[in-house]
Amino acid sequence: MIKALLVLIALPFLSGCVAWEIRDDLRMANFQVNDVKCDLEKVHGQLDGLKSTLDTTNEELAQVKSALGLTNSDLSTANAALGTVHERLRLLQSIDASMTKLDGHLASLRRTISKLDDVIPFFEFGDETPVETPPVTAVTTDGGETSSSPAAATETSAAAPTAAATPTDAGPAQTSKPKRNPLIGTWIRQFPKDQVDGLILLDETHAYYLTGGGSKIPATWAISGSTLTLTFEPQTVKKPDGTSETKTPVRVWTIIIQSPRTLTMESDRMVQVFAKP
Repeated sequence: MIKALLVLIALPFLSGCVAWEIRDDLRMANFQVNDVKCDLEKVHGQLDGLKSTLDTTNEELAQVKSALGLTNSDLSTANAALGTVHERLRLLQSIDASMTKLDGHLASLRRTISKLDDVIPFFEFGDETPVETPPVTAVTTDGGETSSSPAAATETSAAAPTAAATPTDAGPAQTSKPKRNPLIGTWIRQFPKDQVDGLILLDETHAYYLTGGGSKIPATWAISGSTLTLTFEPQTVKKPDGTSETKTPVRVWTIIIQSPRTLTMESDRMVQVFAKP
């Protein structure tokens, strides 16, 4: 601007040709300035478009970041689930080892019973069939007297006490003794080893529950199918509001495998192995 004023001041002192040349140069400079201005406007338009593109890119990057956060959360959940599966697999492996040992004990028990069966042939596990005694035949002589051979006399003398023991003389007939429930006895938990407890089944009804500290808690027990239920004595519990409530604690097991000396049961989704001491 200052240069243009100096040129205008100097025009009266210049010749005509020089003034016209300066005017042409000024016009040319104006044209060039207009071209530069158009180029700048185009550049500004392109910068605005680039800014809009950058904003869109930033929004997409934010969405990708959010999706990555969700993916990380899902991966953490999957890792936790895999850890739980690994713990259960280790538990199953320990159960498998315990079952293998139990199979060995059962095989040993079977061999022992087989040896007993070989040594004592009359020891049977099935129904006993009574042995029938052949009837005694009497021989009549010509004189009307009855005689018998020595074997017949022996059989007759052996059968005499039996014939003499009539129901009236012998009194009421003796009934067979009922079989003992194989669950009755003392059972100590062998697996898992996190707690040492057990059961003492005294008879068909009464029992004791052995705690880890060695104390005995009286209870009653019942078996229904494969479910063993232990019912403890009612207990009075005080509520936070000061009132009392009577509760009857109950423990329930499901019998899986039962043998003369081992008992495998499930309670609260956990397999427990008990054995007689």
